[in-house]
Amino acid sequence: MGELVQVILQPPLDSFADDGEDTLEIPASTVGEAVRSLCQRNVSLAEKILVDGALSPHIHIFHNGKLVPAEACETRRVENRDEVCLLTAIRGG
Repeated sequence: MGELVQVILQPPLDSFADDGEDTLEIPASTVGEAVRSLCQRNVSLAEKILVDGALSPHIHIFHNGKLVPAEACETRRVENRDEVCLLTAIRGG
């Protein structure tokens, strides 16, 4: 584990966090590690953002305001107090 990262859950994901918080501090060295740690701590949230153990295509992750493709999460390094934001894709018609 590495730095303390601020993980921000945008609605409606925040409603699935076990403690009801929308911002959590999680120790991690990469964006992917932050997401895995989040899922280990919040099983009900993991059920909403993971599909067969992989990030759902309906979840977008931003690191300090920049979109991180799912395939880049494991290599995107984080520093102390960085922000990792999870939000759901908006669908419409």
